[in-house]
Amino acid sequence: MASGLSNDPNDRVHLYNEYKELIYEKVNWLYKSNSVTFSLEECKFIEGPKTTIVNHTEFCDMNLFLQLTEKKNLIETSKSKTVWHEAKVKLLPFEVVKSFTFINKEATKLANIDAAMDFMLTNMEKQGDFTLPIYFADVCAGPGAFSEYLSWKRGWDYKGFGITLKGPNDFTLEKSSCTNFATFQKLYGKNEDGDVRNPENIRDFVDKVRNETDHLGVHLMLSDGSHIEDENYSSYCPEEIMLKNLHLCQCYLALEVLRPHGTFVTKLFEVFTPFSAGLLYLIYLCFERVSILKPVTSRVSTSERYLICNDLRNDARTKDIRRYLATIAEKLWNYRDSPENDILEIVPLNVIKTDKTFYEYLRTSNARIAREQLVSLLKLVEFYKVKAASVTGTIEGTNTINNISSGSVIGSQKKYLTGKCLNYFQIPYEAVSEDSYLLFEFLTLYESEMKQKIPQFNLDAIRSTFNTFKDNYMYCFLASNRNEYPYNFYFAKNNTVYKITKTKRITVNNITLSNDTLIYGELVKEYQEDGTKYRDSLHVIDAISLGTTYLGRYNFKKRLELIERFCKAHNKESDLLRCRRIRPKIFKTLDTLKNDLPSNGETPFDVELPTLGYQSQKEVFKAKSVLIYNITEMTFQKGLNKSYLVSNSNNVVNIRKLYEAL
Repeated sequence: MASGLSNDPNDRVHLYNEYKELIYEKVNWLYKSNSVTFSLEECKFIEGPKTTIVNHTEFCDMNLFLQLTEKKNLIETSKSKTVWHEAKVKLLPFEVVKSFTFINKEATKLANIDAAMDFMLTNMEKQGDFTLPIYFADVCAGPGAFSEYLSWKRGWDYKGFGITLKGPNDFTLEKSSCTNFATFQKLYGKNEDGDVRNPENIRDFVDKVRNETDHLGVHLMLSDGSHIEDENYSSYCPEEIMLKNLHLCQCYLALEVLRPHGTFVTKLFEVFTPFSAGLLYLIYLCFERVSILKPVTSRVSTSERYLICNDLRNDARTKDIRRYLATIAEKLWNYRDSPENDILEIVPLNVIKTDKTFYEYLRTSNARIAREQLVSLLKLVEFYKVKAASVTGTIEGTNTINNISSGSVIGSQKKYLTGKCLNYFQIPYEAVSEDSYLLFEFLTLYESEMKQKIPQFNLDAIRSTFNTFKDNYMYCFLASNRNEYPYNFYFAKNNTVYKITKTKRITVNNITLSNDTLIYGELVKEYQEDGTKYRDSLHVIDAISLGTTYLGRYNFKKRLELIERFCKAHNKESDLLRCRRIRPKIFKTLDTLKNDLPSNGETPFDVELPTLGYQSQKEVFKAKSVLIYNITEMTFQKGLNKSYLVSNSNNVVNIRKLYEAL
C-alpha cells in the first residue's frame, strides 16, 4: 500500500503508477490443448457428509493457504463490522471505484472485465458468424447491473433473459436511469422461484430461451451467484463450499443454454477443494480458452474472482460433460436438506495433476490472488487491532492508529484512481440519464402523415404499377380496411407506449418498446389454425426511429432488416400473457400477389404467419386489405405518399378487381 501520500498531484501520479498494472490488466488466457486425452470414463464422483472447513489443498502453497485461512477466520469471527468497513474505505485504494450511472457496483465490475477482454462482451457479433441481435443470459444477478451495463452499451442490439431468486434481490431494471428494460425478459423456472440449483428450473429456463433464440441458445451467459442462506452451513463456512451447488449449476446451465462458440463469465471464490478444481477442469475442457481474472474493482480483501470462458466447443466430449454435470446437479439438489450427503470430488486428483498446463495455471492463479488478499487482510487486521487499542485510550494505540491512517488513500487520490479506471472502462463517473431523442419533434414533423389516408388504386394505376414500375413496389396484407383505419403510429417514451390516432394519443398497455421508438403499424389478432384462440400482436409496417437509431438515411430494404432485428430483440414469446407480441410485416414482391389473393375477392381471408418462439404453433390473421408499398423512396413519408391501399371498401378497385387485373 502507498504510504504518507497527500493531496499533492505528484503523489496522485505516484499512486497511479503503483497500481497501473492492476488497472490495465488483461485476461491471461489458458488455451485448450488438443493433446489432452481425458475421458469421462476416468471420473466417478466421490460422496460423503457435508463439511464446512477446508484444512488442506493441493491447489495452492500450503503455508500461504494457512496464513490466509487464519486471517479470514479472524475477520469472520470479529464483532465490529463498522471498524472493518472503516478500514476498507481508508486502506483499499479501489474500494470506491464505481460509476453512479448504474444500479450498483456490479455493473462497474462487468465494465472492468469487458475492458480486460478488449470489450469482447459488448462486441459479441465479432465472434465467429454471430448476427444481431446478440442474446445473453443473466443468471443469479439481481438487481440486474450486468444486464444494465450491456443494455446501456448496446441498446436493443442485445436481448437478455434473466433468472434469479425472487425476493429482495430480484431484478429491478425498471429503476435504471441510464437505459430501459424493453429487451430484457425475466424468467423464474418451472417452480417460479428463480432457484437455479433446482434442475427443473434449469430445464424450463433453457427450453424457453432456446425457443426464442432460433433453437440455438444465447451468445453470452453471465452469472454472479453469491451468498445464500443454507442452514447446513455456518456463517463462517468458505464460499466455495457453501456455494458449490450453485457454482456447479451455473456451469451446467451455461453448457445447456449457450450456443456453439458462445462465451461464459461466472463469479467464483476460493478454488482450494477437489470439487471446485474438478468443476473448473471440466469447464476448461469445454471451451477453446479460459481465464481466471481478479478485476481491480473486486475488493482485494475477498476471494472473489471471475472465470471467463470463450468459444464453447460443440464436440462429443462437451456433450458428455454436460450430461455428467446434469447428473451431479440432480444429486446435489436431492441432498440439499441432508447434512450426511454431499459430493466431495467429481474429477480424480491425479487426472487434474496429469494435465500439467491446467494444474500449474490454477496453482499460479490461486497463489497470486491469495498473496494479494493476504497483504490487504494483514493491513485490515492491524487497523482493527490498533483501533481497538485506541478506544481504550492508550497512547501507544492512538499513535499507531495515526501512523496507519497516514498510509491510507485519501479522497482526492481515490478520485484520481477512479477517474483513470472509469476512463479505461469507458463508462462515466456521474449518473447520466438515458439519451433522449427529439421524439416529439418527429411527431410534429410527421403529423400530416399520421392524419392522411393512403391513396386508392384505380385501373390506370394498376396497369402502370404492374407493367412499368413493378420493381418499385412490394406488398403486405393488413387486418383492417380503409374505413377502419387502425394502422397508426406508435411511439415509446419514459417506458410507456402510445398510439397516435387522427385526433389523440392513447396509452397502449402490455407492449414494450425501446424509448424514442417511432413506428408505423397495426394491432392484429393472430388466430391459431383452428380459429378458436387468438392473441394481439403489433405488426410493424415501417419505422422512423428504432430506439435512438434514426432510419431516415436507410433505404426500405435496410429498414426492413433493422425492423426484423428490432422485433426479435423485443418479442417475449414465453410471456405473452403480460406482453403483446411484436413482429415485422411480411413484404413480398408483386409477382407473387395473385397467388396470395382469394380468387372470389371475399374478405377477410386467412394469411399464414411465420411461427415464433416458445410452444410455437401455426397462426393466421384475417386480412381485409392489401398495401402496395413504394420501396424506392429513401424517406418513409415519401414512400407512404406513393403507396396504394386496396380493400373491398374501395368503390373503384376492390380485392376481386385487383385479382382479375393481375
